[in-house]
Amino acid sequence: MSDAGHGTNRTVLIAGVGETLGTALARAFADAGDAVALLARSPDHVESLAADLRRDGADAVAVTADVTDPDAVADAFDAVRAAFGQVDVLVHNASAPAGGPVDDCDPAAFERPWRVRTYGGYLCAREALADGGDPTVLFSGTSYAVEPTGRMPDWSSAAFATRGLAASLDDGPADATYVAIGATVAPPGGYVTDDRVAAEAVAARFVEFADDPPEATTVRVP
Repeated sequence: MSDAGHGTNRTVLIAGVGETLGTALARAFADAGDAVALLARSPDHVESLAADLRRDGADAVAVTADVTDPDAVADAFDAVRAAFGQVDVLVHNASAPAGGPVDDCDPAAFERPWRVRTYGGYLCAREALADGGDPTVLFSGTSYAVEPTGRMPDWSSAAFATRGLAASLDDGPADATYVAIGATVAPPGGYVTDDRVAAEAVAARFVEFADDPPEATTVRVP
């Protein structure tokens, strides 16, 4: 376990912890000395990952919630507060499958990325702000927020909406940033190419942004 960084006085909640970027984020913040809360819809992966982090000396807890369910999100944050206190850093990394072009995307499929990315991000941010602190909120997202594509109007529109949410939060009660990831993220330890970036490298940038929030509300990675 590394003692690098700012110490163990922050609670970081990562919403949307899968086996790729979410796992890398959890390990990066734990290695920086933070207490980490791992949120996902299913307990399977986050419970085993939290146990691994605790074995490595980190403070880690797993919580489950559908980020589009206000009551479930509130209960998850209450569990984190009970374990570690108020949330200082929220990383919203929850994702959803995309539906495809407008002529091949039914309404439910079109709505799904917005509901998980934007509405879910709003619900999580609202809970992070509930304690009256000044949390840092980081949204992981795609470069479609600045470079839309006709192939995925559902993801593009959700990306723009989430970027707008980040800007609105930053103009108000939080330090908020939309992180536009412009490459495929390889799983931890996976192969890397010119258009495939290591999850560990992306996660390291999120730790940097949490330590020193960017002045811009949208930043590009890599």
